[in-house]
Amino acid sequence: MNARTLLLGLSLLANVGLLAKFAWSPASSSLAPANVGSINNTAVPSTQSPRSQIPVSLAGLDPSAMGPYVAELRAAGFPAHLVRALVNAEINERFKAREEAIKSKRQSVSYWESDDYYERNKDTLENRLARLDLRREKDALRKQLLGEDPPKPDDTNPIPLAKRETLRRLTEDYDAMIQQAQADARGFPLASDREKLDYLRKEKDLELRALLTPEEFRAHELRNSDAARNLRWELAGFKPNEAEFALIHSLRSQNPDLARDSDNNYTQADWERRQAAEKALKESIRLQLSPERFADYSRGMDHAYRQLTHLGKRLDIPTATLNAIYDQKNVIPAAALVIAKDPTLDLETKRADLKQLAEDTRRQIVAALGTEGGEAYLKKGNLNWLNALDKGTVVIQTDDNSWQHHRIEEFTGTKSVK
Repeated sequence: MNARTLLLGLSLLANVGLLAKFAWSPASSSLAPANVGSINNTAVPSTQSPRSQIPVSLAGLDPSAMGPYVAELRAAGFPAHLVRALVNAEINERFKAREEAIKSKRQSVSYWESDDYYERNKDTLENRLARLDLRREKDALRKQLLGEDPPKPDDTNPIPLAKRETLRRLTEDYDAMIQQAQADARGFPLASDREKLDYLRKEKDLELRALLTPEEFRAHELRNSDAARNLRWELAGFKPNEAEFALIHSLRSQNPDLARDSDNNYTQADWERRQAAEKALKESIRLQLSPERFADYSRGMDHAYRQLTHLGKRLDIPTATLNAIYDQKNVIPAAALVIAKDPTLDLETKRADLKQLAEDTRRQIVAALGTEGGEAYLKKGNLNWLNALDKGTVVIQTDDNSWQHHRIEEFTGTKSVK
């Protein structure tokens, strides 16, 4: 029996209990009020407006009276959103005790103790699944009383309505098991943990593909997969449009070495394959994007550029100015390398010229970002390529994002002085 079959069995038992507990026929119920004024056995003067006769809470009403009560609310002229809010509040109150009993448990610690998440978190798979079942009970009751949620006017979900509930349940069940497996690994997954996670993700993928058409599956993955969520974070500095995001997502998903998470089970061979895959991906993206957009992509993937853009937003600095500042990490080392290789300059002149180049660059940065912003960027901006010039070293970033360090003595025949 696979994991999903087991979960379906658990869900079936929960649903049988749900039907037994909440099934009723409002029209034939002896507890249904004859009129609004008789609810809670409270006499209501006939001079009051219908709306004033409606109690503000369903507290104390038997579930079999809730259906007629909703009808009375609507008949009294309450707007749909208020009826929904009142009923939702009552449903939440009715389920509160059960939710408290199965909510995620975390042990408290004293102020001097380490707040270790893995030690404090006592959640179990049974609790995770029980919370899902309970929420589904609430949803079923809400739908029985109020009907389906009204469609949102801006709904762009490409998945057909008839498949959405099944898709949601399937995804939630597998995600609960995956999250528990990750929690059990305590941040240090063993080979058995990795095998379990790989199995769950594979089974989830197979069931999704069985439920959805290829087009629906692709649309779902672009919006909801872990890979898509990670990619949105990675591309935050690039700001892709929809077509660019879909393109990069597709290129990444084609290579299993990029789909796998890096962890303590990575071998040197794994790292080498991943680096080769990253390099091939970047080249594929370069071939698909315009030169301007590829330059934007390359900047956006650099953490240093993200830091700079955060500062720029705070100081309201134009993007073009930020790009020019960032691009100095290529322009300035290239100029410094020309100085280092100049055969007409002696060692001391080269050293002085590199220091002067560094100082001129710092002044340009401060002029562009302002005194306070410039000083902050010079301290926190990861400017190793700039600070190295003061020590007579030229640092150049290569296409594979590694750094090459060149001492000026390499080009003068003079040994480096430590």
